Amino acid sequence: MLGSLQHTLKSFLLPTCTRYLCAGKVHTVNKSQQSYQYAIDRVKTYDYESYLIILLGAKKWRYPMFVLHAYNVELSLILELAADARTLAGRFAFWTDVLNGVYSDTPPYDHPVVQELTTLHKLNLINSQQSQNFLFNMLTSRKKVSQVTHFETLDQLERYSEHTKSSLLYLLLNMSGESSIDTDHVASHVGRCYGLITALRSTPYLASKNQLLLPQDLLSKHKVSQSDVLRMKNNVKEVVFEMASVAHVHLQKTQKLMEKLPKNTRQYFLLTAICNNQLELLRKCDFNLHDPLFLKKNPMLPWHLWRAKRKL
Repeated sequence: MLGSLQHTLKSFLLPTCTRYLCAGKVHTVNKSQQSYQYAIDRVKTYDYESYLIILLGAKKWRYPMFVLHAYNVELSLILELAADARTLAGRFAFWTDVLNGVYSDTPPYDHPVVQELTTLHKLNLINSQQSQNFLFNMLTSRKKVSQVTHFETLDQLERYSEHTKSSLLYLLLNMSGESSIDTDHVASHVGRCYGLITALRSTPYLASKNQLLLPQDLLSKHKVSQSDVLRMKNNVKEVVFEMASVAHVHLQKTQKLMEKLPKNTRQYFLLTAICNNQLELLRKCDFNLHDPLFLKKNPMLPWHLWRAKRKL
């Protein structure tokens, strides 16, 4: 059954073109381009959860969402791949030039994601001032984080989560014409919830590299050091529990707000299924970030997301 579902998901990528109405004319996007395949592969490799969610989403928005998530992947890799401060600054300058070039119709680099962002711009899919702001926020928020060693407060981490993950939802809502006070409110809570969960999931790996995303105010409150986090000693579980509790509040607010939305709009927030699954898993692991069950990849994820979509 799972193999059949995975085959079905892959088949969603087979159509070679998508049509969009732009300036009163129908434009066809050829999706067999190498640059588009590059975008898909980047998302599949570095953000598999989003890869599945996009495949299960509306066909019309599959192309732009793969491109935008590929852009997000490229930004997320800046900190990981930069060997020194000079390289880091160069990578941020590169993507700043890219966005400025895309919006001035003079893209400066022949990079696959740049090519596809340029196409989205030509199709008028990311041309609103709001969309521009979201794309720049995704970049500038990461640049600010690169200049500090940690988040000072939980609120700081939540705002960062909104500028990165929520921005992708805001972009989709803008493109689809579904943006409203209610949907934007949902997107804000979903992004913050997922951001907190991502910070927790990445903690074992980052701690081994002497890096932390856990906010300093919570570490100080519970008298936890970086070495404590690496070994899950002392009050680390208290920090994890508090962050998970805040994430759960965001999830509860999201679920309540989604009840007001029509079914076709609720499909944009399938990410809530990931959030719910991860928080429940964390509870089963007694908030131990090093528990093998919590760290293990879920082979049934495609099936779980498919079922969750049917229940939206």
